[in-house]
Amino acid sequence: MPGKDLDERIRLTFEIANYLQKQALIRKLAIALMRYGSPSHRLMQLMRQTTQAIDIDTAFVYMPNVMLISFLDKDAHTTETYFMGEMQGFDMHRLNEVYRLNRLIMLGQTTIDQAISYLVKVMDAPGYFPEWVRSVSYAFAGFASAIIFFNGGWPEAGLAAALGFFLAFYEILSNHWAGLGPLFDISVCIIIGFIATAASHSNICYTPAAFGAVVVLLPGWPMASAIMELTSRNVISGIIRLVYALIYSYLMAYGLTTGQAFYLTFDQTVTFYNPETCPSQVSKWWYFLFVPWFCSCFCIFVRALPRRWPLMIVVACAGYAVSFVLSNYTKATAQVTQIVPAFCVGFLGNLYSKVMQDLSFDAILLGAFLLVPGAVGLRSGLEAFSGVESSRDTGAGFALSMIQASIGITVGLYLSTLLFYPRGTHHTPLASF
Repeated sequence: MPGKDLDERIRLTFEIANYLQKQALIRKLAIALMRYGSPSHRLMQLMRQTTQAIDIDTAFVYMPNVMLISFLDKDAHTTETYFMGEMQGFDMHRLNEVYRLNRLIMLGQTTIDQAISYLVKVMDAPGYFPEWVRSVSYAFAGFASAIIFFNGGWPEAGLAAALGFFLAFYEILSNHWAGLGPLFDISVCIIIGFIATAASHSNICYTPAAFGAVVVLLPGWPMASAIMELTSRNVISGIIRLVYALIYSYLMAYGLTTGQAFYLTFDQTVTFYNPETCPSQVSKWWYFLFVPWFCSCFCIFVRALPRRWPLMIVVACAGYAVSFVLSNYTKATAQVTQIVPAFCVGFLGNLYSKVMQDLSFDAILLGAFLLVPGAVGLRSGLEAFSGVESSRDTGAGFALSMIQASIGITVGLYLSTLLFYPRGTHHTPLASF
């Protein structure tokens, strides 16, 4: 009958429109999670949970900065595949909003239309911090890290701050000058290594000044993330990210030692101090000020809103305090000083999520930034830069020390997650490690 045919066509039209909306939601959600810094070892899990919640058949293949999404239509026996490419960055405010939306989707508390509209609103919203604030945070982070991580003093901290500001300016320049982009990392390390070596004539320790300046570039988190992916059986993504982090570590080490070697070609009268015996070290009581200071700088770096800073700083400082005590007042081995602080960070973050039913990924991330090889974990490899070394040996030792620290930190974070989620994090709508 004509009336029944019309009703059937209307029903099919609405079903097709609903199916296309579900596809659009999944594609936008994948882009948002990659763009704003979701841990890649949990990204595919979140996507699968979402597709199950909205009842759509999909298959995913994830590689760093690329996700392949296949939509399966069993009734029509067809498959539609999309390649979603997006550079990974950090924006904790927007990521938290995406996580909250994802939680509402899984709980069935929002419609597809509302979810898409909210995602578009989040992705189109202007940034909370202007770029100049982030650039200044590089300098402040360099000042604090030269003291608390690399045993520097006031002269080293001042030089690290100046070089950190130069790094921020150089980064902005490379973003606007396409030809400089591929050479940014190694060229800026050569310049910083050259200046830090020249400053050694003024009794300034090379290691705190050089590493303090480039602390925001150190690939500690990508390497720790790669280890997490490998341990969670995401082999392809984990291997790609691990190789990238290793090569990047080698390039940074090569750049710093090349800058050092360039200066020594013209002047070989420089005196290098061991980073553990730098003559201008300050009292460790100053760490009570500079650790929260450094955490605040990284809160800006990962674009977290100020209302989240207290939680993030408390969790990160607790992890650092445990690491500091184990490193300075016990005879604990390197493995213990890596696993236990990471467990403390994960424990506090997961405890907050359990009690408050709120996300704590940003707090755990900041704690990991203090513990990954880009910070405390690098101390085991600092001796390689206390004098003139082979750039090949220096780069290899530098990368291997980062791998060791990353494994320990990964184990600590996973143990803390296992304590709170013994059946796995897929049983909770709250994103976690």
